[in-house]
Amino acid sequence: MLYSSTRGGVSGLSFEEALFSGYATDGGLLIPARIPFLSKDILEEWRTHPKFCYKEIVKRVVRLFVSESEISGDELDLCVGKPYSTFGIGETIGFRQIKNATGNVVNIVELFHGPTGSFKDLSLSLIGQLMNLFLEKRKKHIILLV
Repeated sequence: MLYSSTRGGVSGLSFEEALFSGYATDGGLLIPARIPFLSKDILEEWRTHPKFCYKEIVKRVVRLFVSESEISGDELDLCVGKPYSTFGIGETIGFRQIKNATGNVVNIVELFHGPTGSFKDLSLSLIGQLMNLFLEKRKKHIILLV
């Protein structure tokens, strides 16, 4: 998958290049050259498959945007496994059901079970692991301030 700028001045970047670029040099945002299509059947399979926990869904979504030539299956397993192992519950995302004021059952998604107690743990933890993977391959170091 290649990435291009929303302003049209940059194109053909690999996932690794896009990951470390931040903004494109023309000031635009980097987006995939094509948006993968997920059929209703695929989404239903992901929703109902008994072995598809959050980590498995993350791997499948990442694979839509990052080719095996950039990140192997084993590397992706490690990158996805590490950040979510520190969540305070068995599954990465918690779910609760409550009754609202009218008596209807409402499903609540809890996005605060990560190490900092914030929803950003779901995405940013993975980004750090992906950056580490590429840095280790290149034998490079960076200091990242957030």
